[in-house]
Amino acid sequence: MEPQMTLPLPHHVEPLPPWDGLLDPRSAAAILRLSIHTLADMRCKGTGPRFLKAGRLVRYRLSDVQAWLDAHSFQNTSEAKGA
Repeated sequence: MEPQMTLPLPHHVEPLPPWDGLLDPRSAAAILRLSIHTLADMRCKGTGPRFLKAGRLVRYRLSDVQAWLDAHSFQNTSEAKGA
C-alpha cells in the first residue's frame, strides 16, 4: 500500500476539523497555487478538480484536489503533451 500524500496548507488557510475534509474555492485555489478566477474558469470548463455544489455553495474535497494533482503529474515534457 502506498503512503497517503498530504499537501501542506498555505499559512493563510485555516485548517479544517478532521471530520470536514472540504475546502472552499479560496482554500483549494491556494493549495493549487492558482487564482480563484482561474479555478472558477477551470470548474466551468470541466478541466479542474472535481467539486461539490449545493445551491450556490462550492466545495472541494481535499482528496479530489490531491487526485487532480496526481493526474497532472509527469516525469517529462513528452508525457505531458497528450494530457
